[in-house]
Amino acid sequence: MEPRVTAQPFSNSYDEVPYNSYPYALAHPDHIAMIAVLLRLNPPRRPYRVLELGCASGGNLIPIAASRPDCSFVGVDYSTRQIATGQLIVDQLRLTNIELLVQSILDVEKTIGRFDYILCHGVYSWVPSDVQVKILDLCRSLLTEQGIAYISYNTQPGWRQRGALRDMMQYHVGRSAGSSPAQRIDQARGLLDFLVNATSTTDNSYARMLREQQELLGKHSDSYIYHEHLERHNEPLWFLDFCHRLDQHGLRYLGEADFSSMVGSMSLTPELQQQLDDLAPDLTEKEQYIDFVRNRSFRQTLVCHARQRPNYAVRGERLRGLFAATPGRVQMNDGEGGEPKWRLVVNDDLSLSTDLRTTQIAFELLSQAWPERIPVALLVDQVAEQLNDPTLDRAELQRTLEVALLTAFSSSSGEVVELSVSPLNSMVDESENHGAPMVSRLVQLQAREGMPVVNRRHNLLPVMPLDRRILSLLDGTCDGEQLLVELLAQHQSGDLIILDEHDVPISDSAVITSMLRELVPQRMAHYHRGSLL
Repeated sequence: MEPRVTAQPFSNSYDEVPYNSYPYALAHPDHIAMIAVLLRLNPPRRPYRVLELGCASGGNLIPIAASRPDCSFVGVDYSTRQIATGQLIVDQLRLTNIELLVQSILDVEKTIGRFDYILCHGVYSWVPSDVQVKILDLCRSLLTEQGIAYISYNTQPGWRQRGALRDMMQYHVGRSAGSSPAQRIDQARGLLDFLVNATSTTDNSYARMLREQQELLGKHSDSYIYHEHLERHNEPLWFLDFCHRLDQHGLRYLGEADFSSMVGSMSLTPELQQQLDDLAPDLTEKEQYIDFVRNRSFRQTLVCHARQRPNYAVRGERLRGLFAATPGRVQMNDGEGGEPKWRLVVNDDLSLSTDLRTTQIAFELLSQAWPERIPVALLVDQVAEQLNDPTLDRAELQRTLEVALLTAFSSSSGEVVELSVSPLNSMVDESENHGAPMVSRLVQLQAREGMPVVNRRHNLLPVMPLDRRILSLLDGTCDGEQLLVELLAQHQSGDLIILDEHDVPISDSAVITSMLRELVPQRMAHYHRGSLL
């Protein structure tokens, strides 16, 4: 199927340098709905309808559509090249619930229909003012009554120094008329390297900013540098100015997709909290002052109709009806040296400790259930069953666990505790599963084609070359022994090369067989924990 073109397109910068298109877990409708539930709204539930403005090649929208066959999706982007790339994936997956349109946002009309969720990631700050106005017009006219929009944008004051670097890059590359995009990117990176080297003996805020930006941009793709620093438009906003624009369009601020970044999740001393209350009497003003404190440079804001009335006194009882999960592993210590005896460890830098046995049991149950999610109500029942105490006050237990889960979620950007409005979808068509390990057709395709691999949590999972060979075979028909036979056959044919610790290809079949017998179960465990299976 050819991508549908609704206006005569012409080549643009996103055709010349396609933007890397990835999933954004915070822009998933189920995550957005969960935030709305915490703020005491009644967000749309499945089957919902989703519009993404500036969808690029569908890296965010296609995985959601593949995992939500009961919902419908429309993606709009002005880049013919990127839409064609996305459409190829849609066709290969035989998805019928998603439509990708080559179209300017300015040309989107009300006839496209109404949507429960509108997503606009990485667009608002990077387009002219008339397109910014149109984005908010569409949110007002196309959102359903309870609908919610996600809009990300750069913010002041955090972008102030980055903006100075962007201006310098723009000046530098502008001196070389006729340069190709690749040359401009090289020139911009070269300028930053020169600035860092020239200030290497200086330790002021400017030199530190340059070094931080060099480290940051070193991790980013060329397309990020091109569209973030070398494009004509990049307007960082003061948060209150954005809220004023919402008000002019009959919309209002709901919250942040990153719940822990909201002002209510920030711990201040009583004295500082009183000063903040005196400086900023309402929520949006407090959010602006916290942007000052944090030197914030980016927001992922949730927007709804102005007539909605969220409640920001978030309480544990809002978790009733939600699902919870944790990737943490329980670690027991002897308590010497001040170390807590019980810890839930997520990674080397993130852990949680508690002496309350009821909370420990809850996290132990969640840890054992990972990667699946458990309904919070069921979790309370399971903890009560383990306690086996006839004098237990179940209502008090429920309140204790709900507060513990909410606190862990809001203080860690969802890294310690994940909350959701739905269980974790399998992403596979069970009719195609013949009892063997299986990943989704999307993951199989991504593994074969060398694309980033998206897991069931709408996150990217890093994979090795061997993983791509294994994942492409996990179609539900290949058990452990069959998988081993297929990998050995690929090795014998020269398609699969395995290197030793000195990067020398291994040719001994017995050694290869032994290695694969050990490696394959390890990788399968990795896929399970990584929410692929």
